[in-house]
Amino acid sequence: MAVATESGHIASFFGIEAPKQILWKGWEPGGEYTKQLVIKNSNVKTQKLQFLVPTTRYFTTLYPKVITLSAGTSFTLPITFRPLEKNTYEDQIEFQSKEYRFKIAVKAIVIEPVLIAPKSQNFSMCAVNDARETTFELKNTSDLKTTFHWDISGPFTLEPAQGILEPKTSCTMHAAFHPKSAHCYNATAVCKYGPDFVKSRLVEFEGIGKYPHIVVNGPPGSLRSDNENEIIVNFGDVPVGTKQEKWIELRNLSSVPAPYHIMQPSKGDEIEIYYTCEKVGGVIPPDGVEKIQLVYYPKTVKERNIDYFSISVISSRATANVVKCEGNAIGSKIEIDNTLVSFGSTCVDQEVTRVITLINHSNVHGYYQFRIDDSNSVFKFSKTCGQLPPNHSEAIKIVFKPALTISYYRKVFLVVHNQETRAIELFGSSFTEQERPAVIHAKHVHRFRKLEERGLTIFPPEFLSEMLKEGKVSLDSEGAIMVKEAEAFEPYLRPYIPLTTQEEYFDLADNVEKIVSPHVSLDQQQVNFGSCPNIKSFEQRNITIANHTRGKICCCWITNIQNVFSITPDVTTIQPLKSASFVVTFKPNSPNQFYEAELECYAGYKSMREYRLVTDHTIMPPWCLTVTLSGHTFRSTVDTYLPRYKFENHELIFPTVSANEESYRTLLLSNAGSNPIDYEFLEEQLGLTTIIPRKGLLQKEYQILSLKLRPEENKIYKSTIKCKFNESEKHIQNLKVICAAEVPRIYLDNDGALYFKPTGLGTASTRNYAIKNVTKLPIRYQWRIHISDQEIVQVQPSTGIIYPNEVQNHKWTFVPKSEVKYMIKAYLKAHFEKDSHLESSQIQKSSFFVRIIGEGSVGDIEADPTEFDFGNVVVGSAASQNITISNSSKCNLLYQLSLEQSISGPYDQNYPSNDDIILDVDKMEGVIPARSMLNITATVRPKQRFQYQLIIRYKLLTPTSDGMNQTIECSNPILCQLKVIGIYPTVKIVDARCSSTSNISKVGLWKLFNLDSFNMTMSSDPSPAETMYSVVTRHSTRRRPPINTKAVLDFNFGSAPVDSPPGTAYLMLKNTGPVPTDWAFLFPTDFQLDLEFWAENGDYSRDELYDMHVMDNKLFTITPSKGNLQPDETQVVTFSYRHIMPNTDRLPVIFKVSKGREVLINFVGVTVEASAKYVHFPSNSHQFMAMPIGSITYPKQVYELYNGGGQTVNYELDLSPCDNLKMDNYHCNIFQCLNPTGQIAPGQRAQIEWVFSPIEAKTYSVDVPVHILGVETHLVTFYGVGYDQRFMGDSMPFTDQSHLTSVPPIQLVDIPDQLAYLSQERISFGNLPLYSNERRILFLINKSKHVVSYNWKLPTKTSHQTITINPPRGRLAAEESILVKVDFSSYTVPSFFEIDIPCEIIDETEMAIYQKKLKLWETKEEERKHTFTITENNLQEEGNGENEEHMNATESQNKMQTSNAAERIAKKYQALPPIKPFLQSDTRIMEKKGRSRQKTTKTDSHDPPKIPQPFILYLGLNARTHSLKDYQANFPGKITNFHMDRSIAGNYQKYLLDRSSAVDEENTWTTCLLEERDIVANAISDMVKNLIRDHDFIDVISNLYTEPVPYFKQLGHIQTSSVMDDRTDDGQIDAVGDNPITNQSDENNPTSTVDQKSPTPSTEEYQSLNRDEEVANNLIDDNKKSIIEIATEDCITDESIARIPEVSNLIESILENTVLNILTEASISEISLTNRPRVIALPPHAKH
Repeated sequence: MAVATESGHIASFFGIEAPKQILWKGWEPGGEYTKQLVIKNSNVKTQKLQFLVPTTRYFTTLYPKVITLSAGTSFTLPITFRPLEKNTYEDQIEFQSKEYRFKIAVKAIVIEPVLIAPKSQNFSMCAVNDARETTFELKNTSDLKTTFHWDISGPFTLEPAQGILEPKTSCTMHAAFHPKSAHCYNATAVCKYGPDFVKSRLVEFEGIGKYPHIVVNGPPGSLRSDNENEIIVNFGDVPVGTKQEKWIELRNLSSVPAPYHIMQPSKGDEIEIYYTCEKVGGVIPPDGVEKIQLVYYPKTVKERNIDYFSISVISSRATANVVKCEGNAIGSKIEIDNTLVSFGSTCVDQEVTRVITLINHSNVHGYYQFRIDDSNSVFKFSKTCGQLPPNHSEAIKIVFKPALTISYYRKVFLVVHNQETRAIELFGSSFTEQERPAVIHAKHVHRFRKLEERGLTIFPPEFLSEMLKEGKVSLDSEGAIMVKEAEAFEPYLRPYIPLTTQEEYFDLADNVEKIVSPHVSLDQQQVNFGSCPNIKSFEQRNITIANHTRGKICCCWITNIQNVFSITPDVTTIQPLKSASFVVTFKPNSPNQFYEAELECYAGYKSMREYRLVTDHTIMPPWCLTVTLSGHTFRSTVDTYLPRYKFENHELIFPTVSANEESYRTLLLSNAGSNPIDYEFLEEQLGLTTIIPRKGLLQKEYQILSLKLRPEENKIYKSTIKCKFNESEKHIQNLKVICAAEVPRIYLDNDGALYFKPTGLGTASTRNYAIKNVTKLPIRYQWRIHISDQEIVQVQPSTGIIYPNEVQNHKWTFVPKSEVKYMIKAYLKAHFEKDSHLESSQIQKSSFFVRIIGEGSVGDIEADPTEFDFGNVVVGSAASQNITISNSSKCNLLYQLSLEQSISGPYDQNYPSNDDIILDVDKMEGVIPARSMLNITATVRPKQRFQYQLIIRYKLLTPTSDGMNQTIECSNPILCQLKVIGIYPTVKIVDARCSSTSNISKVGLWKLFNLDSFNMTMSSDPSPAETMYSVVTRHSTRRRPPINTKAVLDFNFGSAPVDSPPGTAYLMLKNTGPVPTDWAFLFPTDFQLDLEFWAENGDYSRDELYDMHVMDNKLFTITPSKGNLQPDETQVVTFSYRHIMPNTDRLPVIFKVSKGREVLINFVGVTVEASAKYVHFPSNSHQFMAMPIGSITYPKQVYELYNGGGQTVNYELDLSPCDNLKMDNYHCNIFQCLNPTGQIAPGQRAQIEWVFSPIEAKTYSVDVPVHILGVETHLVTFYGVGYDQRFMGDSMPFTDQSHLTSVPPIQLVDIPDQLAYLSQERISFGNLPLYSNERRILFLINKSKHVVSYNWKLPTKTSHQTITINPPRGRLAAEESILVKVDFSSYTVPSFFEIDIPCEIIDETEMAIYQKKLKLWETKEEERKHTFTITENNLQEEGNGENEEHMNATESQNKMQTSNAAERIAKKYQALPPIKPFLQSDTRIMEKKGRSRQKTTKTDSHDPPKIPQPFILYLGLNARTHSLKDYQANFPGKITNFHMDRSIAGNYQKYLLDRSSAVDEENTWTTCLLEERDIVANAISDMVKNLIRDHDFIDVISNLYTEPVPYFKQLGHIQTSSVMDDRTDDGQIDAVGDNPITNQSDENNPTSTVDQKSPTPSTEEYQSLNRDEEVANNLIDDNKKSIIEIATEDCITDESIARIPEVSNLIESILENTVLNILTEASISEISLTNRPRVIALPPHAKH
């Protein structure tokens, strides 16, 4: 069949090509529009088509006809469209052929403009005040030209907002998002277009405005100030002229770009900018980091420079981050080790050398220069200038070579760059044979300084010597002269002005006003000869020296006439107050050269030239005058050579000083060339600046220039100085000089106004008030407050130093004293720190005022809640509670909390309640603003299991002047009271069960697993080591984990033969605490961490190998091993031990409770060989019940032995240690064993009876060997405590031991496949007197869906004698229950009873299945007797096989007969079919038969079906019986609560005698070997089998049940307590217990599973029973009277009849049965004991 296909706009319809549709566009109503429809035949054969015209009248075409299309031909069909209105028209033309049909649509549409834009635009997140842009396309998909216009609101913009789109075109729209705040923005952009904008297109815009957040991190070591937004960047000590860089980090923590701006407020206002930051702004991308470089460039030495940078985010409202930059500008620190150098006295022209050391103590290179020209000096230096590295030293040699016989003294100044000037004093003397001047020593120099201070240096030595002789002057302690009569010298004395070395250095400069009047002075210190081009001539100048002293001075020039510069005369004398002229001659010797020299002149008192003219006290050193001479030989027409110099700075900024104070600095001028450079600072340009040296010849590498400027007014001085080089106007360098003179100025914030919010009376409000040092000098300030206002306002710090450009925040405290408004005025006194050494009157101070405005108010705080109970909180964990503190006043309150704690609990007396407070409050101190609330978090962390009572008290504080806080009195100091109980997570074993296959009762499992100790341990407090780790973090690198606990227990799984079913125990864990608990049993492998191979230790210890063996074989398993328990939730944990290999297996397991106890549990299990004998001893010791001394009778106590092997064992106790103890205790039996020998069947227990009879109040112990015949001997230590009842009193009451164990009486654990359960699993009869009966009832419930049968098994002879259970056996329907009565008869001697009675539950459904399988098996076995298969295998064993087959056939026949007889009996009595146990001979026969069958075939199995194993329930009973006398003594008044069986009291002695004879007879039996016993057993077994096969015997036995009761039987004596002795086929006691009196014959046929020899009653027992008989006779006087005697009496009363024992027993029995019947009927819902009794109204009596 043909298929229609499409290709572009042309479709192929079954081979006919035609357009898919005919479309009209651009038409108008009323017009006529025609289009051609062309169809073409693309097939190879001719096609015939017919067409149907359109159905509407708007489309017309030709009249329909047949169209014939040959192969490849086409046909054109015209279609006309005639519209009437603007609308869309649709129709179709259908083409048909015989084989197919197809349709072509015809359509006319109205052309409308169509714009397409995306539905939405998401700008995501954008920073506030920033912009984010995106673009999208707006497309015109129509054929019309259209105009559009956008309407949009909010922070969104569109460009272009309007425009025109041509058909089939598009334009790009630019959308921008400008958020103004942090909000989520949504807006709809409407694009209107079309005619009159009637059409629209919607675009949803979404964006999120977000504030960016920048965190500023400083470099390592930076600190944050008290203001969190301020970071302190400390540059440390930086040498002047060097740069130090630090980097700060800007981190954008927001998800939007963060534009930032960096501002430096001090920029533009400061003379000098020390800190620079090249970057002023930028944008940090989201989660980006940008590093900013800060540069510190100090220029002035010894200044602490501080500046601030403000980093703000442009689009954020957050406070700007402030970076505080600190740095110290340091210079070199060069010191001289010896500033006073003495050369002593030497001959003329001889040399004396001394060495001084220059030490640079700084980390900066130091430039130094000695101001001396040693070429013309008597003192010559090995080095006059140099550079000293940091922390280095340099030795300088000084050579003294005198030329004249005079004394020499010169102070040489050491100029250090960027450091104050230092000075060194050089002195010495020279002599000849003819002349010897006075020798100057160091002491003379010191005395001269004191004389100079006292103004006496203007007097010559001879004058002072004369005054000393005359007594007008005297000597001080150091030998210096001092004036005694000041009036005589006062007109001549000059005032002393102390000068620093720096001031003294500049005081010697030329053309400066001298601070101190000199003793001798030169009129000029520099002489410039200028140009002297003629070297053959010389130039001369005159200089003058003036004497200002009162004595003659001698001036000696150190000169040589042969030198270029010389002075004449070289020696002259100048009279007092006179002067002398000298001629200076300049004789150059080379052309075109610069010359410079410094000449020395030593002027001293003339008397100093002869030592005889002066005394030691009047010796004065001379004064050294220096003159610098310079000149050159360049002609004026010749240019000097080009100077190559370099100034360190061209802008000289002097340190800021006060007006009329000197400011010093140094300038380094370097010579970069090899020629000397002549420099001169033009004097007319210096102004206030002084430069030393002003002119000089730079012959070395550099010259250190010292500058001084003394501003006269407080303003900024700016000037320019000029330096001319090489005497050429072409080489002039301009240097800019800046210096500021200031007064202390401090900027006060807020125009000096400080406002405080309303403050509570007695409380304090604090505010930070900012001050700023706007000067360039450190200012010392001090706040001054009027004394009356000092208690109201305080400021910290009150005094201190604020460095230049530093902003300090001072903390002001306002403490109102009354409820008024305050206006206080405070003063800020400030002065420069450099003036602190001056007197107060000389310090220039400035004062600033601050107005403090505040208001006092009253307030208090309160908490919500005021009381809160945290409840139970685990020790070691924390619990928190939010407490709201509210301040309802209009003032802020400063509070301080204090905590109190008291505890209660079991250890509150030993534990201090005030130590280790467990409460933690996050905000112990703070301020609560006015009318606001503050949330504080109180967290408790209990440390012990106590009940805590916590009290939060509060104080309202106010700061005091000493910085402490003062408490305000308040009416109620308690803010909140809290309670919390500290607990540990605790778990407890609430139930324990063993699997049905285990022969262990609940009590036995409780003891084997030490569950009482486990529960006691879990309820105690853990040690700190136990709570150190949780379950998750308890790991170790060792294979055996460390033990953090002292609690060690054993889980003993008992013993069993190999391949026995696993010993399974089910323990129910319960969370007894109020909090969820995580618990886990952790094996050693659970602790071990997975270590790398290199960390493993390949050596394994024996214990580790053994643990790995146990865990690899999975001998012990726990399911589940960990879990979580909610409060009161329980979890059953299954423990299993597999008996797969003989051994005693042990495994340490940690039981861990998270945040609680940790217990080491040793899993112990024993597996023995099937043929081995083994008695399981859970412990090596046994503790008897404590007994009072002096008792008449002592009860029997029981010690159990369990046979855990597969063979019967005989035991024997060696009582010789007991005999030795008896001999040591006056022949008194302390420990007496009643049955020391016996036999224990496999899986059974033997109860060894003991009597503990203490005679002293102490602890007795005896080690008794227990011999297991044929195996081993085990030593058991028995303990017993005797106590004196008179001293112990009620603390040691008589007990039945029921309180010693916490075994639950009700089953809580569900055992898999459990068929039934008991309503109560343990019954405590308590303390009972002898001859009494006690009864209990319980229910046995069938929980399965099947019918079950039950059968009670009394385990021992004692239980058979004392316990009766009714009904002993029976059947229960599905989910049926039955009432069970348990009777306890205390007929034996006083004893402790702890008995577990098993009840076998059998599923009758499974038993029926088993019987069907058994019958089928027997049928097959019968067939096998008559059929056999002959094969060629085992031909040699045919003879033996025939004998075995014959024996098997005989045995099978006997079994069939036995089964048939048993079936007949079962059908009659509705009992289970008897199951005959195999004897040993039968077993051997079956084994032989099995081996023969295995040889015959391996595929055919003929083993009999396995009988269903019964489910065992255990009923635990405990009681203690007392003699009547002891019971009356210890429980007075309670004996009347019991019914005494008085018939037993009279016959019990006879019973004991009969039992004694029976025991004697039993003891006469002859022991036999096991083989002999087997022979007798087989013979008796054959006899019984023969009787069973005898049909006559079976019929006789069957008829006995139907025989009527004989007449004589009805006349017999009625036994009150006799019951039938029902026994099971296996010979065990089945259900009901025997009465020891009425069933004495049963004593001769013990049926207990444990074959024990009954003990012979001791003499003490007989005496005890006789005493009980007497007590009973005293209670009942008529006990000896029988019914016949009473009947023969004349007067018979009801009371006398009731006193008859038989009658009382009958009444007791009737009452018992009545109550039992009522309860039985109630249990089966026949009656209701809870319904209200019905009231029946009787009809009224008829009136007669």
